[in-house]
Amino acid sequence: MSPATAPVAPATAPERLGDVRLLFALVATLLVVSVAERARYDSDAPPELPIAPFRIDVNHAEPDELSALPGVGPLLALRIDRERRSGGPFRCADDLQRVPGIGPTVVARLAPHVRFDPDDH
Repeated sequence: MSPATAPVAPATAPERLGDVRLLFALVATLLVVSVAERARYDSDAPPELPIAPFRIDVNHAEPDELSALPGVGPLLALRIDRERRSGGPFRCADDLQRVPGIGPTVVARLAPHVRFDPDDH
């Protein structure tokens, strides 16, 4: 018989026990990870907002500065700038909803990072 067609010896009891233990450990690990992930997403508590390491004055910042805000790219920064110039200064975070593309979720994300100084330059 060639090595490719040689019969395979059956696994001994200790080998099978090791395989069962390995399988059990794998299943237990997956279960723990699954429960942890479910708890993370099923929580009724609102997610905590990180403490802002910086705050940008939305009424005086240039578009490139506005782009530094979380989730604000160059196009949204331009829209914020245009709305500020045409509609006047923003008084609070909720005023940012005047900008197309900014809703309550974006306002909540931006609020810790912005300030509002209505005075002219």
